[in-house]
Amino acid sequence: MDLIKEGDYPCIVNFLQISKTLSIINGKDIHLLLGTGSVKTMITHYLCGENMITAASGIGEGKFVKKSKITIKKRKLILIHFIPGSTSGNEKISGKEVISYKITSNNELIITLDDQVPAIDLSIAIGVTKVIHSSKSVRPIIVLDKNTITSVGGSELGQILDYLPILIENIQGSFGSFSVLFTDFDSCKPEIENYNSIKDSFIQQIQIENQKNPNSNRATLLRFIFKGVENKIDNLNHGGQPEEGLYVKIVNPINTNAVQDILSMVHSRPPIENLSQVFKYNISTSSQTNIGNEIETLQDKINLEGGNYKLTAEYLDLIKSIAKYIDVNSLKVSYKDSLVIVIKHYNELCSDVKSYLIGALNPSGSLSIEQLDSHLSAIKLIYHLMKQRDSEEKTHFTNDIQSYDNVIQCLLQITIDCENSLNTIMSFSVLKDQIYKLCSLSDFNDVFTFVKSSAINSLSNRIQHLIDDANYEIRSHNWENSYNSCQSIRQSICIQEFIKIQIENEVQTLISSINKIIEISSEFINQILSSEGEISTQDLDSIPVHWKIIQTSSSFKPLRELINIEIKEVYYNPIVESIVTFTEIYNLSDVVDCTNYLRNISMLINMDANIKDRTFNSLLEKQKNIKIKIDSLKDEVYSSLNINSDQNKLECVFNNLSKIKELSQLDQYFSQPHGMKTYVEAIEEIIIFIEKVKKEISDSFTSNNHKLSNTLSQTIYCLVRQIEFGQNVSQEELKLIDCIENTKNLFKNLVSNICISFKSDDSTNGLWSTLSKQLEILGIFKHNQIFSSKLLITTFETKIVKYCCTLLEELEIYLSKNDYKSACGSLNQFQEAQTFNNIEPIVNNQYLLVKSTTMTSIYYFVLKMKSLIDDFKFKEFKTLKPQLNSLVDLEHYYPSINSKVQEINNQYRKYKDINFNIKNGYFSFLTEIDHPTMKILQEKSQKRLYSIQRDLSALKYEQVAQNLTWIIKMCSNSLFQQKLGTKVNNNKEELSKILKQIIDIAEKSSSSIKESLKTDNLKMSDIDHYYSIKTHLSTFINHFQQIDNKLIESLESYFDSFRQISNNIESWKKGVIEFNTVSLLMSKLSTLEGCQTEFSSCSNLGLKIPTHSSLMDQLKLCLKDLINTFQFGLETQAYHKCRSTILLVIKLVDHELVERNDYELLIQKVEIHKNGLFDKAEQYLDRNDPMNYQVIASEVNYLNDFFKQIPKVKSQSFCHLILSLGHKHIEELSNNWQTKDLNSLISILKEFKKFSTNCILLREHANTNIAMILDQYIETNGLEKFQLLGKELESSGSLGKEIISEFKQFQSYSISMWNSRSPKLNLVFEYILKNMTGDEISMDILKSSYDSFSIKHQEMVDKLKVNKYQDVLKEIVSNSKKLSLRIPKYMDLETSREDVINLLAHIFAIWTISKSGESYVALKFDPNVLLRPHHFQVLAIMRLLGIDKHVSLMKKTPTLNLIGVIPDSIPLDNHLIEILTGEGKSITLAVLSIILSLLGFKVSCVSYSEYLSKRDFSSFVDIFELFGVTDMITYSTFGELCESLISEGGDVRALTDNLIHNSLAPVHSQISQSSRILLIDEVDLFFGDSFYGKTYNPATTLHSSSIVKLYEYIWNNRKNIKFATLSKQIEYKNVISEFPGYEKLLSLKISEMVEDVNNYKNTEYEVDNVNKRIGYRNHDGISFTHEHGSKTAFAYIDAFGINKEDDKTDKDEKTKKEEIAKFENFKRKNLKITITCGGWSYANIPSKFERILGVTGTLKTLTPTLMKIIKDEFKINKFTFTPSIFDETKLDFKEHDHVFIEKDKDHWYLKIAEDILEKTKKERAVIVVFEDEKTLNDFETSHYFGQVEKSSKLVESTTDRDTVIKKATTSRQVTLITRSFGRGVDFIVNDDKVIANGGVHVIQTFLSEEITEEIQIKGRTARQGQKGSYKMILLKSDLIKMGMTEKWLEDEKKRDGFYKSIDEKRQKLYSSKCEKLKKVVNGAKERDSESNKYLSLLSNYSESKKSEILKILFEFNNKNK
Repeated sequence: MDLIKEGDYPCIVNFLQISKTLSIINGKDIHLLLGTGSVKTMITHYLCGENMITAASGIGEGKFVKKSKITIKKRKLILIHFIPGSTSGNEKISGKEVISYKITSNNELIITLDDQVPAIDLSIAIGVTKVIHSSKSVRPIIVLDKNTITSVGGSELGQILDYLPILIENIQGSFGSFSVLFTDFDSCKPEIENYNSIKDSFIQQIQIENQKNPNSNRATLLRFIFKGVENKIDNLNHGGQPEEGLYVKIVNPINTNAVQDILSMVHSRPPIENLSQVFKYNISTSSQTNIGNEIETLQDKINLEGGNYKLTAEYLDLIKSIAKYIDVNSLKVSYKDSLVIVIKHYNELCSDVKSYLIGALNPSGSLSIEQLDSHLSAIKLIYHLMKQRDSEEKTHFTNDIQSYDNVIQCLLQITIDCENSLNTIMSFSVLKDQIYKLCSLSDFNDVFTFVKSSAINSLSNRIQHLIDDANYEIRSHNWENSYNSCQSIRQSICIQEFIKIQIENEVQTLISSINKIIEISSEFINQILSSEGEISTQDLDSIPVHWKIIQTSSSFKPLRELINIEIKEVYYNPIVESIVTFTEIYNLSDVVDCTNYLRNISMLINMDANIKDRTFNSLLEKQKNIKIKIDSLKDEVYSSLNINSDQNKLECVFNNLSKIKELSQLDQYFSQPHGMKTYVEAIEEIIIFIEKVKKEISDSFTSNNHKLSNTLSQTIYCLVRQIEFGQNVSQEELKLIDCIENTKNLFKNLVSNICISFKSDDSTNGLWSTLSKQLEILGIFKHNQIFSSKLLITTFETKIVKYCCTLLEELEIYLSKNDYKSACGSLNQFQEAQTFNNIEPIVNNQYLLVKSTTMTSIYYFVLKMKSLIDDFKFKEFKTLKPQLNSLVDLEHYYPSINSKVQEINNQYRKYKDINFNIKNGYFSFLTEIDHPTMKILQEKSQKRLYSIQRDLSALKYEQVAQNLTWIIKMCSNSLFQQKLGTKVNNNKEELSKILKQIIDIAEKSSSSIKESLKTDNLKMSDIDHYYSIKTHLSTFINHFQQIDNKLIESLESYFDSFRQISNNIESWKKGVIEFNTVSLLMSKLSTLEGCQTEFSSCSNLGLKIPTHSSLMDQLKLCLKDLINTFQFGLETQAYHKCRSTILLVIKLVDHELVERNDYELLIQKVEIHKNGLFDKAEQYLDRNDPMNYQVIASEVNYLNDFFKQIPKVKSQSFCHLILSLGHKHIEELSNNWQTKDLNSLISILKEFKKFSTNCILLREHANTNIAMILDQYIETNGLEKFQLLGKELESSGSLGKEIISEFKQFQSYSISMWNSRSPKLNLVFEYILKNMTGDEISMDILKSSYDSFSIKHQEMVDKLKVNKYQDVLKEIVSNSKKLSLRIPKYMDLETSREDVINLLAHIFAIWTISKSGESYVALKFDPNVLLRPHHFQVLAIMRLLGIDKHVSLMKKTPTLNLIGVIPDSIPLDNHLIEILTGEGKSITLAVLSIILSLLGFKVSCVSYSEYLSKRDFSSFVDIFELFGVTDMITYSTFGELCESLISEGGDVRALTDNLIHNSLAPVHSQISQSSRILLIDEVDLFFGDSFYGKTYNPATTLHSSSIVKLYEYIWNNRKNIKFATLSKQIEYKNVISEFPGYEKLLSLKISEMVEDVNNYKNTEYEVDNVNKRIGYRNHDGISFTHEHGSKTAFAYIDAFGINKEDDKTDKDEKTKKEEIAKFENFKRKNLKITITCGGWSYANIPSKFERILGVTGTLKTLTPTLMKIIKDEFKINKFTFTPSIFDETKLDFKEHDHVFIEKDKDHWYLKIAEDILEKTKKERAVIVVFEDEKTLNDFETSHYFGQVEKSSKLVESTTDRDTVIKKATTSRQVTLITRSFGRGVDFIVNDDKVIANGGVHVIQTFLSEEITEEIQIKGRTARQGQKGSYKMILLKSDLIKMGMTEKWLEDEKKRDGFYKSIDEKRQKLYSSKCEKLKKVVNGAKERDSESNKYLSLLSNYSESKKSEILKILFEFNNKNK
């Protein structure tokens, strides 16, 4: 107000004074005095305790005035003066009090209103109302003096009566807060008299008003005061006590003792609190006109053209202020219009200055800094003035204009554009002008300096580029471009002053470079041409390059002007002369010289025409000399081609030929080539000569002139010895080579054919003579150089030797047959060969050997004949006797042979008779035994013993039996015993040994048969062998029957598998076909067919075996039955049986068991069935029946599961067809929805939802269409109408509610409904705070912190009103990050609390805006659609953050973290907080995670459930991403968290794997250095059986084909498998050898495999046949990654087999092979050895974190033992409990009536079923919770559950969980669930019937071990204020298993409080369990410590640590430990 005078605008100035009052009144409880005259001021002073005195003389009796000087006892009186305008708008009044206030002795504020000016309505309208609105509460007091009320119809009372209804909206509703004070009454009169006087006055006033309008506000107000007076009179008439309900009183200001009574009366009236709704203002037309006139005057004075912007700013201030305080639209418009004028002018200035600078910086423009400065000064001044507005107006201003800084930036950008355009300007003079402009701008403002610098740098770079280009062109010898570049550089000298480069110096440097290049080239050429000796090829090839430089530079005339040198004269001409001289002096000495000369001359003369002309004649002369040289060489070749030529001449032929070839290379330099022609002619002449010699050689062989042949061949050798053509042989040369090779080959063949074929004939002499002659001829060519006969001679001699060896072999055969006559003939042949000199040396050795062999044979034959007699083998002797007699013919070789033959014959005759008796055992005929006979007998017995051994080995058991009988008889003969004595005893001992040996043979035979049964390789020979033993030797074996019985038992067992074929065939009829066994069965049948002989031999052993024919007949009948029942199987959905039938037919068609057309018949039946399903699907869709359509679709999918591998069925395409049918129907439903009315649209949406809910197959498509319709509806009709659609949908039933809850488009509607339906969501903050309990709660700090949070949160949300949605998000996120950086590490109280609160408000603001901000804006800032945080959520986070601490915000508590470092300061206390189920734990954890991560902490939010963890993370990941903290926050399960913590020390799996594969190297672990905080969701579950006390056991796996084979062996032999047996098998040894050094560990793991193969089913698992996986239950789901070692591997084998099924379909072989390979890889992947790598204790997880924070819904109910563990073990000592945000729970559960115990399972099932039926009849939903899936399935399949109509189940393997969960709360629906779904799952009720009939009913069928689980199960119903009920139906035996005795249960049932008894018992049992857990935890911690040590050893691996590592690894895998 510096420039505007106050008197000019009185009304405006008065209203500006109001703001001074607002700051004092704000938030206070006030008493508002309303009345006329000065009496209000007096009453104000009186009530404030100031002394009043009686009137001075002259004043009427009863009057009172204020002392001239007021004594202030409590506080100084403050009077606020307002000077309102007059009613006429012209009169100026001042000095009148309009509003005054005063503080009483009780710190109460009293406001008085004055009515002494005619324009009071304006002051009241603005000032009073604004002041009242800013206060907390008001108690109105009407003050009336005697004159006012006694003046009937007076103006003063009328003003009050008129004013009050204007000030107070619906004044009748506020009468309860009013008090009335009367004054100026005679205090000497009785009180009742004064009241009666008042009463009379009001009667008159009321009568007047009733006549006007009895219902008017005036009449009503009068009656109110009158009634109060009447009540007071009644009170006085009845003694005056008590005064409750009275609100009128007469005030005597002299009586100070009455002040407290008056204030007490006022205080008894309740205050008015909703002030903005009660108090209003109403401005008169005259006042509006007055203000309007002043505003118009101000607007007229806004003149921006003169540049007086400060005055303009003050004018705007006045207009804005009055518009702010007077809510008149025209004033706001006036201010906005004024602001628009300023904005427009400002924008014009900005536009002008930009246009000016653009024009000035144009190359043709000029720049005036003075003019630019003038523009910018005006802009800067306006912007500076406007920046001083309040935030709202400043935002409005800055949104419509650019800031001054932005204008400068725009000018800077224009300058930058100018700088960028300099590169397009080619004229350096123009560039100079532009640089001058940029320099001026830089001098004007430093902001342009960098542009100037950039331009100069760019210019310098441009000049440098020109220099670089010039250098490049010079180096490239591009003289024209070089010249142009130099000239351009010279032109740039005009800008030399701006750049550092010395341009003229650079030009001179470039000229010097050109000179240097030309000079160097010239010197190079001259140096080469003048050098002595031969010129290198490299140097010569370089000459043209340098010559080109000389030539081109001399021809470009401008260049010589540039360098100022005549290049042609100085360089070109001298070099030409040098070249001419060089060609003339060249001397030719040899071929090389010629070649070099011609090459050099050709190259040089072609460089330039001038050179060529100067050197032509010299070249012709040199060519002539070369031709003469070639002809001379040719003549020398021709003269040497003569048979009689000596060796030297012949060898020179090729040398001369080579020279001719060398000279022929010069043909390229001749116009008429001569060298090559001559070379070809010479080759042809040589060929002719060789052909001639070749013919003569052939002729000489024909004439047997072998010596001549040898000579001629030597001639050829000398001629061609040195011929060598190298690579790239010509045709002529090839002909010569072929001719030479043919000649050589002819000679070789002729020599080779000298040897005839080697045969013996009748004339032995002729053979040896021929051989001798051939050897002689071969000797001639022994040293021939073309083909030596040495090898032939050696070969020939070898053949002779071989022939002799053949004779020797024949001789040996003769001798072996004792054919000595033929042997004598062979000996004679050798003797004859000795007669030839050249053969005798060859055969001499063989002859001597033959002779020696023959003599030796005769000698031994004679000995043999003697031994035959000695052994009494007379029959054999008789056979050989002719050969013995034939020996006499060899007398000339063996002189004494005749006498020996005669001696032997005599001996034979002597012992023949004795031998006969002994042989046949006729021992009785031997009465006496002489010495020879005794000897024969001994030898005979020994021989028989030997024969027994031999025959046992030869399996001749019949002979063995005979010899045994002989020996036994001989040993039992008394004569023999007498004579032989010891010999007989020895025979007995041998006999005993033999019998033992026979027993061993029998047992081995039996064992061999048993072993062959294992490999299905039973042999007839084995059976016959055993049968022979049984037949011949069983009498000699005492326990043979025992051996025989065991064998028969094994055979019976073996043949059972063949008998089982019949049983298998019978099972096929039922569709139970194991295809892995089909091939086995057919193999068995094939074995049966192929081994009929072998098996029939078993009949000798008494075995009955089914015949092949009978089994085949049975199989054929079975197949016929399957085919006949195939159609019935399709109709009953027995697809497994039908598929099996088809595959069986395919498998067996090749075995001719079925007809080939049977397969086609079955396929045809399937097609007919498919068509029927298609028709049904169409019918159900036509009837809009999604449920039955889903049934058909499921059946089709079910069909596809079984038939997809059968190509002709095409089941997959049929699935697509059914799906497309459904999609088409969905599309038809959505057609033309835009033309439908609202009800029809809702019907369409519900129809879609019906398909979505009841048809999984079409769910996605239906939901997509719903979303599409909703999006288009919003786009077409807007969000407001869309809200109406939501309202109609909600009232349309459960389907409509489901649409609203599931589709994000209804998010804003859902929020608004949530806000309106949750009365306690807006609970008074004090209620929440009062009911929050816990440790060390500071209510005051929490309250002030929350108030601060609320204000900041609202401020940020309000930004949406003026800024764009995305801009607000960016701004808040940016501010949040800045704010987090401001919070110090120690977070002390004074500096950090407000910052943390502010940060919390920012984060929640982002959550509110991101979730509901767009809807909030679209719905015109409807606060009801904002998603706001609940009071308790904010308070919970504040508590967890320690906001309410007195001492410090974050307590410093040293603790060890994971790496053992004690941080300087670790914020937060370990703290758990209880937030009840369904009341916002997720948002609490998410926001807390963001805060902590922004403060630099790594946050791990851990949950027991993977499903819930992923759900919560996905709900808030968008918020995490906005803040950029996704990497700092992890949501995981306890297992995943444990895995993450372990990995910080290294990948233990990979390290262990590398260790086992001997590839381990040291690694560096990366432990996180950030402070970490653990947030736990549902802390009680951490102490359940799955975590606390357990360890997380990572494992690695070994894969190999040998491991697969080991598994296969164990599986195939699982019935009788023993580790001891297995360890001897090759499969075991292969695995052990594959991993050397780990034998002990692998042996341990393989022993586990042996143990697991027969008990792998003890651990329940799930089979995923679609994806071929094995899974195990894990909390609320199935984990397909969790494994149980080899148990899992055997589960895979059991589920999917060892071998792939035989594929008989029409797939190509490649596909079949690929599938087999795929199956092998599948086995290799899943049949593996699992190696445990450690065990990390879950209980140790919290110790890895600096602090633990957690939320749970069951904190109060944790047992004392568990709480002790939490406090002692995990140091959590701070707890908070928040109240529920909903009303008291509506759960219907009475402990006495709703807990049942049944004695047995039947009664238990019956009770559950009865309770279900009772509730479903009432159209309620029922959820039954079972302890495990087995119990659930048992109940589901029982007959008790049969009466239930609608049911579903939710178990770990349920795939479509969401559908089951949604249906669970619909009418009459029964859902069976397992306990894992009793927490965390939101069963939301949308069905009105269910809600109306009592809500969801939950039955718990087991007693929870922990009360927390029971509370969670109860929490599945009666959620969020809805009704619900709960029962517990228990089985007695289950309670007994928990540890309760039957007697105790019976006794407690009889007492009251049974539930409490079992609850207490449960608590004790659980506490006991917790105590036991402590010991288990200690063991787990030890394992944890050992695991960390193991990981450390691996990470820091060295070979010295290996033994320790292996020891620990073995212990990890040792189950027995």
